[in-house]
Amino acid sequence: MEKAMDFHGLLSELLEWLNETEEKVSALAPISSASPADIQNELQSLEQLRSVLDEKAIQKEQLNQMCANLCADVNAHQHQSAVIRAPINDLNSRWNRLYASLNERQQKMERALLEMGQFSQAYEQLIGWIEKTEHVLDEIDPRPTNLKQVEIEVCKHKVIQNDVLAHETSVDTVNAAAKRIINADPHSTSVTQPMVDELNARWHTLVDKLEDVWEQLTEARKAAKNLGGEMDRWTLWLQDKDADLSHTKPCGGVPETAHAQLDDFLVLKAEIEQNRPELEAHLEASEKYLQDNAADKDTWVAQREAQLKKKWAQVQEKMADREQKLRIALAEAEQLHSAMSAMVEWLDTADSRLSRLEPVSRIPDTLEKQMNTHAEFQTEVCVHRELMGDMTSKGTKLQYYCEKKDAIPIKNLLVTAKHRFDKVVSRSADRTKQLDIAFQEARLFFDAHADLSQWIASSKKWLDEQSGQRTFGDRVRGDLERHKDFQRELASRQPMYDTTYKRGKSLSEHAPRIESATIGQMNEMLREQWTQLCSAAVQRQRDIEEALLACGQFDEALSSLREWLEKELPLLQANENESVHGDLDTVTQLSDEHKALMNEIKARQASLQSVRQRAEKMLSGKEEGDDSVNGLREKLEKLNTDWSNIETLATNKETRLKEALADAESFNMGAHAFLDWLPRIEARLRMKKWATSQRFRQLFFASERFRPEPHAHQPPSPALLMTTLMP
Repeated sequence: MEKAMDFHGLLSELLEWLNETEEKVSALAPISSASPADIQNELQSLEQLRSVLDEKAIQKEQLNQMCANLCADVNAHQHQSAVIRAPINDLNSRWNRLYASLNERQQKMERALLEMGQFSQAYEQLIGWIEKTEHVLDEIDPRPTNLKQVEIEVCKHKVIQNDVLAHETSVDTVNAAAKRIINADPHSTSVTQPMVDELNARWHTLVDKLEDVWEQLTEARKAAKNLGGEMDRWTLWLQDKDADLSHTKPCGGVPETAHAQLDDFLVLKAEIEQNRPELEAHLEASEKYLQDNAADKDTWVAQREAQLKKKWAQVQEKMADREQKLRIALAEAEQLHSAMSAMVEWLDTADSRLSRLEPVSRIPDTLEKQMNTHAEFQTEVCVHRELMGDMTSKGTKLQYYCEKKDAIPIKNLLVTAKHRFDKVVSRSADRTKQLDIAFQEARLFFDAHADLSQWIASSKKWLDEQSGQRTFGDRVRGDLERHKDFQRELASRQPMYDTTYKRGKSLSEHAPRIESATIGQMNEMLREQWTQLCSAAVQRQRDIEEALLACGQFDEALSSLREWLEKELPLLQANENESVHGDLDTVTQLSDEHKALMNEIKARQASLQSVRQRAEKMLSGKEEGDDSVNGLREKLEKLNTDWSNIETLATNKETRLKEALADAESFNMGAHAFLDWLPRIEARLRMKKWATSQRFRQLFFASERFRPEPHAHQPPSPALLMTTLMP
């Protein structure tokens, strides 16, 4: 905008002056009617006007230069360029016409002087002009040090050159006039010829000097333009590099992309570093140029040099910043890649380790070792949980500013690693839970087994000691009371034994094959010891009852037998209508318990016979009608009735238990057979891929042939299943 205002201001000023000058020239008087003195005066006036015109010519040349610069700035808009050039073209045309008019008038006046015989005046006029022109030419600086001064000096030279060219005709006219004078008056040669020779010599000297100054100005302008051209070249180059550094895409998130980006940047950096010496040399030359021209400083060069320095500093700053960012991105990508690789490797190891874990033991000592080993693994999992969290945080942060094509695989890797890690944590937690539950179950069983075994051993020892002592007299009653106490304690231990035996069975089923036999052997040994203890208790009961009968203590023997019947008979009566069906283990346990009852019934059979015989003897030795006889007969009848009932109930329950055991065994066999058959069929039906249509038809026909097979392997019937599950 400032350039445009200056341009239009100078244009208006020159047009106004040109209008006034054109009016003055048009108003000049004709030459033919003037005297030599008038012509001389008019030549002086014309010379003054030409001086002013020469001064204005410099402004005109500056105006033309400003026009060229404005047109270059709006080069893309041809209409605007045409609008700017139109008044300049008109000004130049009018200026040339004015100049030609003044030259023509001067030449006419000089010819008029010569025609009037005023050769000396014309000669002096030309010599004076030559001296003045030489003086003006000497004022031109042939070695300007800045582009602006060069343009000013060139404008001055053009004005002088135009003036010299305009006076060339005058010189030729004077030479022609001198030749005519010499031809007309040969005696005037001695005076006229030296004047002509001096004029020609001064003219040629002026022309040569004009050419020398022009050559020097041309070289100076070329040097100034070269400096500006170098500035333009480096400015464009720096703009390109700045654009390359500014137009950056997100950093790479994976090492391959980060390496590629860093390599591309290093290529650009190498190019910049390669041109650094030449650029810095140019900047030093520009600085020296400005220092040499401190008195007449070129604002344009100074501005361009300052802009160039600023742009170069920006490029270096961006280059350093970009390199730092790329190296940080590469380091972060490599760290994340290393962390992911280490995590994947650990996950592979953890998966392999969890897959190769030994079955959960059911032996406390072995379980403690397994728990300690797994606790170490749990500690390792906790450490890697922190590493996983840190890796996830870094990976998530990296996804936001890395390339999209890298963000997707990073996200997939993180999700996969997180899923696998959660799976490892879940499996590890399951393993911990299994170990804890197994340890509790094993500890309960082994502690109860040790307690029961110790109690059974001490009880067996006590029974053996009691059996080794002879029982007679009043001591029988004491033995009976002590044995009743022992039987009550034995009955109180029965639930503990049942629970321990069930736990042993469960542990044996779930224990590894090597430990299953050991636990089963311990369980069977406990059962045998318990059975032996129960048998020993029954035998001791028989011995005491026989001793009671032998000692004549019939009432105590009868009372002992009655107490046993009163204890067992209600239990059988209460369970008469209850179902005895269930799984194989439950039915087997019920059968074992009932076998113990049947053995006890058989064992007490002898005591019953002894009591009956003793009662018959007592009844036969007394008379009818005796109250004691009636009471004894009622007790005996009650005893026989209860005994008959308990035998009947026991026999019925034994029959039901046999049926339930047969059903349980049948169900167990059918279920296991079905479960063994089902995986094979699933494997046959599970197809990984379909082949051709022909293969599909073959599979279809094969499935049709297979259809009857499931009916042959029907699972256990619903009725049998309901019977088995019946409470």
